[in-house]
Amino acid sequence: MIVESAVDFAIVATDTSGKITEWNSGAEKVLGWSADEICGQPLDRFFTPEDRVADRPAIEMRLSLTEGHAADERWHLKKDGTRFWANGEMMPLHDDEGNHTGFVKILRDRTDQRDAAAAHQADAEFLRSVLASSGDCIKVLDLDGRLTFMSEGGQRVMEVSDFNAVEGCPWPDFWEREGNAHAKAALVEARAGRSSSFRGDAATLKGNWKSWDVQVTPILDADGRPSRILAVSRDVTEHRRADRLRFGLADLGDRLRTEADVDTMQAAASEVIGKALGVDRVGYGSMEEDGETFTVPTDWTVPECPSLAGTYRIDDYGDYAVDLRAGSTVVIDDIRRDPRTSANPEPLAKVWVGSLINHPVMENGRIGAILFVNDKDAREWREDEIEFVREAADRLRQASERRRAELELSELNKRLESEVEARTADRNRLWSMSADIMLVAGLDARIHAVNPAWERVLGWTEDELVGTSLFDLIHPDDLAHTVEGASAIGEGRTLLRFENRYREKNGGYRYISWTAGPGDGLIVAVGRDTTIERAQAEVLAETEEQLRQSQKMEAVGQLTGGVAHDFNNLLTVIRGSVDLLRRPDLPEVKRQRYIDAVSDTVDRAARLTGQLLAFARRQSLIPAIFDVRTKLGGVGDMLDTVTGTHIQVATDLPDHPCYVRADASQFETALVNLSVNARDAMDGLGRLEIRVRCGVALPPIRGHGGSSAPFTSVSVRDTGVGIPPDQLGRIFEPFYTTKEVGNGTGLGLSQVFGFAKQSGGDIDVQSTVGEGTIFTLYLPEVLEPELAPEVEEKPSAAPIGAGLKVLIVEDNVEVGQFCTQVLEDLGYRTEWVPNAENALDLLGDDGDGYDVVFSDVVMPGIGGLALAEKLRTKLPNLPVILTSGYSHVLATDSDHGFELLHKPYSADMLGQTLRKVSRRFT
Repeated sequence: MIVESAVDFAIVATDTSGKITEWNSGAEKVLGWSADEICGQPLDRFFTPEDRVADRPAIEMRLSLTEGHAADERWHLKKDGTRFWANGEMMPLHDDEGNHTGFVKILRDRTDQRDAAAAHQADAEFLRSVLASSGDCIKVLDLDGRLTFMSEGGQRVMEVSDFNAVEGCPWPDFWEREGNAHAKAALVEARAGRSSSFRGDAATLKGNWKSWDVQVTPILDADGRPSRILAVSRDVTEHRRADRLRFGLADLGDRLRTEADVDTMQAAASEVIGKALGVDRVGYGSMEEDGETFTVPTDWTVPECPSLAGTYRIDDYGDYAVDLRAGSTVVIDDIRRDPRTSANPEPLAKVWVGSLINHPVMENGRIGAILFVNDKDAREWREDEIEFVREAADRLRQASERRRAELELSELNKRLESEVEARTADRNRLWSMSADIMLVAGLDARIHAVNPAWERVLGWTEDELVGTSLFDLIHPDDLAHTVEGASAIGEGRTLLRFENRYREKNGGYRYISWTAGPGDGLIVAVGRDTTIERAQAEVLAETEEQLRQSQKMEAVGQLTGGVAHDFNNLLTVIRGSVDLLRRPDLPEVKRQRYIDAVSDTVDRAARLTGQLLAFARRQSLIPAIFDVRTKLGGVGDMLDTVTGTHIQVATDLPDHPCYVRADASQFETALVNLSVNARDAMDGLGRLEIRVRCGVALPPIRGHGGSSAPFTSVSVRDTGVGIPPDQLGRIFEPFYTTKEVGNGTGLGLSQVFGFAKQSGGDIDVQSTVGEGTIFTLYLPEVLEPELAPEVEEKPSAAPIGAGLKVLIVEDNVEVGQFCTQVLEDLGYRTEWVPNAENALDLLGDDGDGYDVVFSDVVMPGIGGLALAEKLRTKLPNLPVILTSGYSHVLATDSDHGFELLHKPYSADMLGQTLRKVSRRFT
């Protein structure tokens, strides 16, 4: 006889043939059949078809007889045909004399446990694939800094073929000198519970040195104490290399402009090139007249590397002299492998040359100089590095020629009065050789002499120009500027880098940069054609703008990833709840819990959408009158949570109320965003003060005029690092941020700015580097408002329609059908049309007996707001309710005067809104 039990497992007894003889209440609850329905049927009634084919019942009965019991875990069937996963045990039954009388089988439902294990396995596999896909090296360290885990993506980028080879190794040992110190300091911070970051160089397991951006964060246990350490390294080698080359060219330009003579120019250029490329030696050698030897006056080297100052034959160090004489750049990655040097590499190896770039500087078809770059070890030269060497050599050549010409011209001016004949001879020689154009003109702008370069650069011969006014060649837009320059020279001043446009003989214009000054009552000037340089500068500016746009897109990618993460979390709750709600045997308590979970999750998704629209300055604000002091008290706990325990929060509030008219929710969001910025600026430690003042004037901000109307100001002051003056003009731009990548997308201040502007106010910022920042939010003040008491309406579960007739205007079929069903369930009579045009036809001139119109805003053709405006004129007594998830029109016109129900809305919200407008118009 089976003993009944309160536990939820099934006990089934059979006779010796396997026919069911007894069936407890647990079996009825788990499997669905009552004892009357199942007794007398074969045991395989609740076995799956697959197990029946495999004769599993007979196998279990035989095994239980021979072994004393048979245990298994697999799928079983319920009465309704659904499957459930259960573990079971079968044992033989014997009477008092020991005769075999049948079997007993016990089943326990383990479906939930199996589903949870499968979900856990899926989550683990998903996490593994994410870590494997990431290009970052993600590591987990113990508190001593030893490696305990490295992601698959990290092993790939660190060139680790077997993690066992590095597991347990001290993490700081991977870093070179400075990086090693940074890594040890970061471990100290993590053990103290603080995050930190640094940039350093470390080699992969294959010996390839790379630059890394590193974020180190403590992993806290349940008590909030560091238990392990997370270190995430991002390979920024390519970025740093590109930055070095770009900044190197800029530094080279600065050095070439400031050095006094050609020799110091060449020495400075060698230093800049060497540091930008990270090589052992750079030098600049002048070719002798014989075309076989070149002399290196000095070179730049790292401390251990010997100098190559001296004279050399270009044929003594390999078979590449023919390439140099042809004007080609010689690039050798490995002297022992390149066929031009491998036959005899020792002369180069002895002087610390394992790889090289030799760039010839050509003059009149022959080598005038050689810019050489050496590295002690073999090195694969990149195309951008080779192009950098070429560009640097060209700039050095141009600067050297210009400086020689400037020095010669200066000497010419000094001797102009006493050495007229010598001056004329020097001028002729200089003018014949110079690639830059030279000019001597009177103070009245009449041209006295020009050098032959004028014909090469602009097409004009000396005979065509002498006696004419140089103003006739100036671009009309540059004429006034040039007249001012000529007047300045007449007053005795010298002009450096004076730029204007001169007309070519063929009708075009070229940019000329002048060095000009007075000399014996004349204007003496040297001009360099900068047309190509300006074009290159414009290309560089476009490239920099593209870089900035790519950085903004990276921020958008971060935002998109964050939003996708949040929405996927919300959808997971909704989907899981819906799946469980489909279960027919779900208890009512659990059903209500899952229904509440779906409703709460939809509310959170709606709030997330609202925040995104706030960042875009496209939210549909819901302005209301409230006291700023009271609202600050309501969000106090939230601000304490945001700022943390190490930031002291103080408030300075007036004694009387400060009423404003604005969206209260967006006001709270703005306060939180300002507080988060302050917290980050103080690195989680300092003082945050919030000050409120009533009846203040709006000052002029960012070039906009102020206002004498009363405003309420809310100031948020921190004691953080401050904002540099050159960044203050951009902090409210969407996506602009000074935080590290991954720590912010630059949307918080954008939301505050958008909220202030949409509310008729503004926001100002004052900051001192090293002392702190004050953000002041101005909102229009409302004087002595008449506040209606707030009455909370509790939703009613009973139908509230009372037979009222509602016209639903919705272009989305699913939403229209849902709304129709909800309103009918609430006791309304409904009619649904898909567009405003059908609605107007249906209503006619008298409303056709409808009591309320419920319309979407965004629809093809006539929109919902336009429909409402038409009905307000045509049928003023017919109430209209608008609904929308987002509308640009509503975002810019929140005072439309119609009741607005935001999507997504619940059945209760819809019923309450209809009841509200129904009472208003009855």
